[in-house]
Amino acid sequence: MPHVPALGGASQLRDCEGTWCAAWRCEPPAHRWHARGQGFKSPQLHHRSGAFSAVDRRLLTHAQIPSDIDAALLPVTARFAAEEQQRQGKVLDGPDVVTQIRNRLVHPRGAQERVYRLDGLVAEVWRLTRHYLVLLILHSLGYQGSYRDLRKTGGWAGDVGDVPWSRTGAG
Repeated sequence: MPHVPALGGASQLRDCEGTWCAAWRCEPPAHRWHARGQGFKSPQLHHRSGAFSAVDRRLLTHAQIPSDIDAALLPVTARFAAEEQQRQGKVLDGPDVVTQIRNRLVHPRGAQERVYRLDGLVAEVWRLTRHYLVLLILHSLGYQGSYRDLRKTGGWAGDVGDVPWSRTGAG
């Protein structure tokens, strides 16, 4: 079984020392250099399409967090994934969509049009990202109780469910 990085509180932050931490992953100094517009490009970074979403997916799988896109909660994101499936010929899950939207916003090359054409897509992907982050943090703390699904925009304050990895299995 491959090594699965986990959130480890302060020790995770020490592991990221000297790098820029975004969400739950660390970006290497070579990428930071390029991202600041200083022109350095690392070949290994530019030939790893989907590498970040693969790491995200492994983290979610390890924590037993579903990576599918719930069309009832994220209808615009589901539509984007369906359109991209038609265009790219591959099925996209949550980490794929989060990575693609992030890349299109951070590295614009005309592909941003699809991001802004679908009204509400950026907001839904932000909610999906928060959902993943909260669950990963709760999992790293060993939490077994209930939580409020941050993908939901409506409902009652008491609308909660069990975490996906809970022993009761009612997530």
